[in-house]
Amino acid sequence: MTHSVILSDFQIELDYEEMRDKLRVRPGSRAEPELRAVFEKTSRLARPRAALKVVRPATGRPGQVRLDEVGFESELLAEKLAGLDKAFVYVANAGVDLAAWVGALGGLEQYLADQLSNYFVRRAVDRLEAYIMAQYGLRQVSAMKPGSLPRHWPLSQQGPLFQLMGDLPEKIGVRLLPSFLMAPGKCVSGVYFESGVKFHSCQLCPNPGCPARRSPFQAAADAASPQ
Repeated sequence: MTHSVILSDFQIELDYEEMRDKLRVRPGSRAEPELRAVFEKTSRLARPRAALKVVRPATGRPGQVRLDEVGFESELLAEKLAGLDKAFVYVANAGVDLAAWVGALGGLEQYLADQLSNYFVRRAVDRLEAYIMAQYGLRQVSAMKPGSLPRHWPLSQQGPLFQLMGDLPEKIGVRLLPSFLMAPGKCVSGVYFESGVKFHSCQLCPNPGCPARRSPFQAAADAASPQ
C-alpha cells in the first residue's frame, strides 16, 4: 500500500490586515511600512510544498511502532497508530527561496519575515491535512511531530522519519542535518493518522507562551499519557 506524492500546487495567500493584527503592528505606526514591504516580498517568495508518503503501521516491541520496515521509539505514537491500516508521513516547507531570504535578514525585518513564513508553513500543513482527508475519505486526522513533545517523541526521531521518506524531502529542497534539524528553515515534519477525537500535541505541552498553540494544556492527560 506504500505510495508517495509531491504536492506543490498550494495556492496560499495571507491577508495583510489579519497578519498586521496578529503581529501587533498598529495601523499608521512607524513599523507598518516595514511590515508591508516584508509582507509583499514574503508573499512573492513563498512556494509551499509537501512530500507525503502513505505507509502501513505495525506493532513493534513495547514502546515501538513500525512504519513499513522502519521502527520508531514512542509509546504515545504507538498508542495513536494502534489498529490503523495506514498512516501519512510528511515533510512540508514554505519554500527554499523564502527561507534563504529570511536567513539573510536582521533586526525587525527578520522577525517580521520569520513570523510571516511560519504562517505560510501552517497554512500549507492545513492544506495537506485537508488533502489527506479528501483523498482517503477520512472524517478526521491528527498529527504528531518529532521534537514537539520531547518526553513522548524526541527530535532524534527525525532520523528514522527521513530514512522512511527516502529521497522525497530532497525533491522539495529539504535535508536533515546531523543535529536532526531540517534545512533550510521553515520546514515541518510528522505523521498524520486517522483519529476519532482530535489530538494536538499542545494538549501535552505545558509551555504557556507558545505562539503556535492550538489547544489548551491538559495536565491530567499529560500525566496519564505513555512516556
